[in-house]
Amino acid sequence: MLTSNFVHAARVAPSNESDSSTRDFPFPDDTTLMSVTDTESYVSYANTAFLQVSGYTRDQMMGRPHNLVRHPDMPKEAFADLWSTLQSGETWTALIKNRRANGIEHYWVRANVTPIRSGDGVVGYMSVRTRPQPEEIATAEDLYRAFRGGTAQRRFKFHKGLVVRRGLMGWTRIRQTLPVRWALRLGLGGVAGAAVGSAVAGGLPWAWALPPLVAGVLACAWLEARIARPLSRLSQLAGDVAAGHVDRNVYLNRVDEIGMTARALNQAGLNLRSLIGDVAAQIQGMQGNNDQIMQSNADLKWRTERTQDQLQETSAAAQEVAAAVQHGEEPCGGTPGRNGRPQHERDRAERAAGRCVDFGDVGHGEPAKRRRGPSAGLHRRHSPHDLRKHPRG
Repeated sequence: MLTSNFVHAARVAPSNESDSSTRDFPFPDDTTLMSVTDTESYVSYANTAFLQVSGYTRDQMMGRPHNLVRHPDMPKEAFADLWSTLQSGETWTALIKNRRANGIEHYWVRANVTPIRSGDGVVGYMSVRTRPQPEEIATAEDLYRAFRGGTAQRRFKFHKGLVVRRGLMGWTRIRQTLPVRWALRLGLGGVAGAAVGSAVAGGLPWAWALPPLVAGVLACAWLEARIARPLSRLSQLAGDVAAGHVDRNVYLNRVDEIGMTARALNQAGLNLRSLIGDVAAQIQGMQGNNDQIMQSNADLKWRTERTQDQLQETSAAAQEVAAAVQHGEEPCGGTPGRNGRPQHERDRAERAAGRCVDFGDVGHGEPAKRRRGPSAGLHRRHSPHDLRKHPRG
């Protein structure tokens, strides 16, 4: 749910003021939109759900700046806070209004943006978005309208995605931004100070004020060791898991709420590491299959080209046989025709007929079956056996 400051800030602007003319594009609550950019905010990955909801094709999205989907109703202060938070290495969460590719529709998301680390450096940013509740959307509409109108900046500002107070009432934001370590110190320090002040005000010697002061310091040290430091380590571990940096775990020798939280974060990191390993193995297997397919395609291409060459030779041979028949010669040897032909032309016709009758299978080198087309019929009618039964001339 939104903070009370967020709700109060939304009341700065009148709710009857209209925003842009785009209409809301609803999408299922269980839909998760994800995208990845490089450090310059150019899109390097977008899942199918993000493409469908935004209305862009993959070719239109890849390599383009991520502000391609930015809606003009979004205040510039929100994105300034986004980049300030990411550049400090922390995650950012807030409601964002995006514009679809058609320009006449918009959609609201709760954006969770985190840096992606490789080694010791940031190599990109990942944004995972879900659909917020309708009441949150209505509140954000009023708040962002106030920022665009210039009436909210005097009293509110963005801080890591939160809307916090500023100005004279800025001290009230400590309940949102004060670290646990300092909350413990201030609480115990106030108790110790009150005890010392009571002792002094009552006229007691200063020695009576020393025990509560020492007790406060010892309690602060113990609580910091038991709560503040472990929570700081867990916060760092959670950030690493969110950024996909899962080669580090935190083991605490305790099974209270903090210890069980550490176990859950460790397990989440191990699950993510296992998933990444399985995906990498599947990708390698797919790469091997792709290599085999490419090799098979190359072999098929070679066989096809060889078949084409053989067919061209066969066609040429058939044309020579046909020409020889038209001039009265025997395609497969035998006596010359009535008109007679020069010896070299008869030899050429015989060679052509031989190619026509006995050419090998292209793919396997096996003898092909005798063709049964028209040229084969001519061959049977003019074979030497037929000439002996039906002599010509």
